[in-house]
Amino acid sequence: MRQQSADLIGKIAAVMKRCGEDQLLNHLGVVLYEYLGEEYPEVLGSILGGLKGIVNVVGMSKMTPPIKDLLPRLTPILRNRHEKVQENCIDLVGRIADRGAEFVSAKEWMRICFELLDMLKAHKKAIRRATVNTFGYIAKAIGPQDVLAVLLNNLKVQERQNRVCTTVAIAIVAETCGPFTVRAPPPLLVLSGHAASLTPYKSDTPRAISPRPACPPRYRWRSSCAWRSPCAWCFPRV
Repeated sequence: MRQQSADLIGKIAAVMKRCGEDQLLNHLGVVLYEYLGEEYPEVLGSILGGLKGIVNVVGMSKMTPPIKDLLPRLTPILRNRHEKVQENCIDLVGRIADRGAEFVSAKEWMRICFELLDMLKAHKKAIRRATVNTFGYIAKAIGPQDVLAVLLNNLKVQERQNRVCTTVAIAIVAETCGPFTVRAPPPLLVLSGHAASLTPYKSDTPRAISPRPACPPRYRWRSSCAWRSPCAWCFPRV
């Protein structure tokens, strides 16, 4: 009965909004919020779906309970391994991250990032897709620095699927936030002045790849140089 009631709320929320029943929607949001401690996963998944429907139509600023109180209650639910609970919870968190990230502190968003790493192992593709999209929303809200650090560290795991999803999440963060320079510890291999050689980068300061410079006469050319012509990167002074 509770499951069917929550499913019905999620389906009629848009109609109730058109009818101007904002006060009733807020009351139903409070009722569903109080049931987030539900022990049966099927019912909990439906409750999350009902909350998602209400959040979509009411908006972040007018939502009751407030988003700053709702999101911390969702964080422990992310550990639930039931697929219905995972899918509805990550959809709701992603919607909040996309439209109402300013209502939640950056520390809480980072806590959610660490919880999301385990959801990259989910068997259902929709859950993994929603997870990587949520990383992009969070990076847009709090900046890419900390989110990228979490994702880059997760590339060390053994599971191939986890690494692939992490790489996709990094790509989405890059698409969302635009170009960004990552500080990486040495030895980081970067292109030197030669087109075909790689040299260890001995500093952790970000450095752009320099174009090939002109070759002054005081430098001599080594025949093994990839440029096949003298350049300032070849040999010391004659």
